[in-house]
Amino acid sequence: MAGYLENYGAGEEKKERLLKRLGLLLLSILIAAGLGWFFFRNYKEERQLSTFVEFLKKKDYPSAYAMWGCTVEKPCRDYDYKRFLEDWGNTGTHVDASAAKVESVRNCVGGVIRKIKYPADEVLIFVSRSDLQISFPPWGDACEVRLRAP
Repeated sequence: MAGYLENYGAGEEKKERLLKRLGLLLLSILIAAGLGWFFFRNYKEERQLSTFVEFLKKKDYPSAYAMWGCTVEKPCRDYDYKRFLEDWGNTGTHVDASAAKVESVRNCVGGVIRKIKYPADEVLIFVSRSDLQISFPPWGDACEVRLRAP
Protein backbone atom coordinates (compact mmCIF):
# COMPACT_ATOMS: atom_id res chain seq x y z
CA MET A 1 0.00 0.00 0.00
CA ALA A 2 3.04 2.26 0.05
CA GLY A 3 2.65 3.03 -3.68
CA TYR A 4 -0.95 4.14 -3.31
CA LEU A 5 -0.25 7.87 -2.61
CA GLU A 6 3.05 8.24 -4.48
CA ASN A 7 1.55 10.06 -7.50
CA TYR A 8 -0.91 12.10 -5.47
CA GLY A 9 -0.81 15.78 -6.63
CA ALA A 10 1.46 15.20 -9.64
CA GLY A 11 -1.29 16.25 -12.06
CA GLU A 12 -1.91 19.42 -10.06
CA GLU A 13 1.77 20.39 -10.23
CA LYS A 14 1.77 19.97 -14.04
CA LYS A 15 -1.40 22.00 -14.33
CA GLU A 16 0.02 24.77 -12.12
CA ARG A 17 3.27 24.88 -14.13
CA LEU A 18 1.29 25.07 -17.40
CA LEU A 19 -0.84 27.96 -16.08
CA LYS A 20 2.27 29.86 -14.96
CA ARG A 21 3.87 29.42 -18.38
CA LEU A 22 0.70 30.53 -20.17
CA GLY A 23 0.47 33.59 -17.91
CA LEU A 24 4.09 34.54 -18.61
CA LEU A 25 3.58 34.00 -22.33
CA LEU A 26 0.47 36.21 -22.32
CA LEU A 27 2.29 38.91 -20.36
CA SER A 28 5.24 38.76 -22.79
CA ILE A 29 2.90 39.08 -25.78
CA LEU A 30 1.16 42.08 -24.21
CA ILE A 31 4.47 43.81 -23.48
CA ALA A 32 5.77 43.14 -27.01
CA ALA A 33 2.51 44.44 -28.54
CA GLY A 34 2.65 47.58 -26.40
CA LEU A 35 6.26 48.27 -27.34
CA GLY A 36 5.49 47.61 -31.01
CA TRP A 37 2.59 50.04 -30.94
CA PHE A 38 4.67 52.68 -29.15
CA PHE A 39 7.58 52.54 -31.57
CA PHE A 40 5.67 51.96 -34.84
CA ARG A 41 2.43 53.92 -34.34
CA ASN A 42 3.55 56.68 -36.74
CA TYR A 43 5.38 54.48 -39.22
CA LYS A 44 3.15 55.27 -42.23
CA GLU A 45 3.26 59.01 -41.60
CA GLU A 46 7.05 59.00 -41.13
CA ARG A 47 7.49 57.03 -44.37
CA GLN A 48 5.28 59.53 -46.20
CA LEU A 49 7.36 62.47 -45.01
CA SER A 50 10.60 60.63 -45.83
CA THR A 51 9.28 60.00 -49.34
CA PHE A 52 8.44 63.71 -49.65
CA VAL A 53 12.00 64.67 -48.65
CA GLU A 54 13.39 62.10 -51.11
CA PHE A 55 11.35 63.65 -53.93
CA LEU A 56 12.76 67.05 -52.98
CA LYS A 57 16.31 65.66 -52.99
CA LYS A 58 15.73 64.18 -56.47
CA LYS A 59 14.17 67.50 -57.57
CA ASP A 60 10.99 65.64 -58.56
CA TYR A 61 8.77 68.56 -57.63
CA PRO A 62 5.55 67.40 -59.36
CA SER A 63 5.60 64.15 -57.35
CA ALA A 64 6.35 66.05 -54.14
CA TYR A 65 3.50 68.45 -54.91
CA ALA A 66 1.17 65.50 -55.49
CA MET A 67 1.77 64.43 -51.88
CA TRP A 68 0.00 67.65 -50.84
CA GLY A 69 -3.11 66.35 -52.61
CA CYS A 70 -2.57 68.60 -55.64
CA THR A 71 -1.27 68.20 -59.18
CA VAL A 72 0.35 70.60 -61.62
CA GLU A 73 -2.70 70.30 -63.87
CA LYS A 74 -5.18 70.73 -61.00
CA PRO A 75 -3.44 72.83 -58.32
CA CYS A 76 -4.73 73.42 -54.82
CA ARG A 77 -6.77 76.55 -54.33
CA ASP A 78 -4.61 78.07 -51.58
CA TYR A 79 -1.25 76.52 -52.48
CA ASP A 80 -0.64 76.52 -56.22
CA TYR A 81 2.38 74.94 -57.90
CA LYS A 82 4.17 78.27 -58.36
CA ARG A 83 3.98 78.96 -54.63
CA PHE A 84 5.07 75.39 -53.90
CA LEU A 85 8.19 75.96 -56.03
CA GLU A 86 8.82 79.25 -54.21
CA ASP A 87 8.90 77.28 -50.96
CA TRP A 88 10.54 74.01 -52.02
CA GLY A 89 11.99 74.51 -55.53
CA ASN A 90 15.49 75.35 -56.80
CA THR A 91 15.12 79.03 -55.94
CA GLY A 92 12.86 78.45 -52.97
CA THR A 93 13.25 79.12 -49.31
CA HIS A 94 14.18 75.50 -48.52
CA VAL A 95 16.57 74.74 -51.36
CA ASP A 96 19.14 72.45 -49.73
CA ALA A 97 17.04 69.26 -49.40
CA SER A 98 20.20 67.13 -49.05
CA ALA A 99 20.86 68.72 -45.66
CA ALA A 100 17.27 68.30 -44.44
CA LYS A 101 16.69 66.25 -41.30
CA VAL A 102 13.27 65.06 -40.21
CA GLU A 103 12.75 65.42 -36.46
CA SER A 104 9.86 64.36 -34.31
CA VAL A 105 7.67 67.02 -32.78
CA ARG A 106 4.21 65.91 -31.78
CA ASN A 107 1.50 63.30 -32.24
CA CYS A 108 -1.97 64.72 -32.71
CA VAL A 109 -5.51 63.41 -32.96
CA GLY A 110 -5.73 63.65 -36.75
CA GLY A 111 -2.09 63.19 -37.68
CA VAL A 112 1.54 63.86 -36.91
CA ILE A 113 3.46 67.13 -36.85
CA ARG A 114 7.09 66.77 -37.88
CA LYS A 115 9.89 69.27 -38.17
CA ILE A 116 12.11 69.37 -41.25
CA LYS A 117 15.30 71.01 -40.08
CA TYR A 118 17.62 72.77 -42.50
CA PRO A 119 21.00 74.30 -41.58
CA ALA A 120 19.54 77.80 -41.43
CA ASP A 121 15.81 77.15 -41.06
CA GLU A 122 13.16 74.70 -39.94
CA VAL A 123 9.68 73.93 -41.27
CA LEU A 124 6.74 72.26 -39.54
CA ILE A 125 4.83 69.72 -41.63
CA PHE A 126 1.56 67.97 -40.79
CA VAL A 127 0.87 64.45 -42.12
CA SER A 128 -2.76 63.39 -41.90
CA ARG A 129 -3.43 59.92 -40.50
CA SER A 130 -6.52 59.31 -42.62
CA ASP A 131 -5.13 59.89 -46.12
CA LEU A 132 -1.39 60.55 -45.49
CA GLN A 133 -1.72 63.97 -47.11
CA ILE A 134 0.98 66.52 -46.30
CA SER A 135 0.26 70.13 -45.35
CA PHE A 136 1.41 72.90 -43.08
CA PRO A 137 -0.12 72.61 -39.59
CA PRO A 138 -2.70 75.37 -39.19
CA TRP A 139 -2.13 75.60 -35.43
CA GLY A 140 1.70 75.70 -35.36
CA ASP A 141 3.46 73.07 -33.28
CA ALA A 142 0.46 72.68 -30.96
CA CYS A 143 -2.13 70.00 -31.57
CA GLU A 144 -5.80 70.44 -32.19
CA VAL A 145 -7.69 70.10 -28.93
CA ARG A 146 -10.60 67.68 -28.88
CA LEU A 147 -13.08 68.50 -26.16
CA ARG A 148 -15.52 66.03 -24.72
CA ALA A 149 -19.17 66.56 -25.42
CA PRO A 150 -21.05 67.86 -22.37
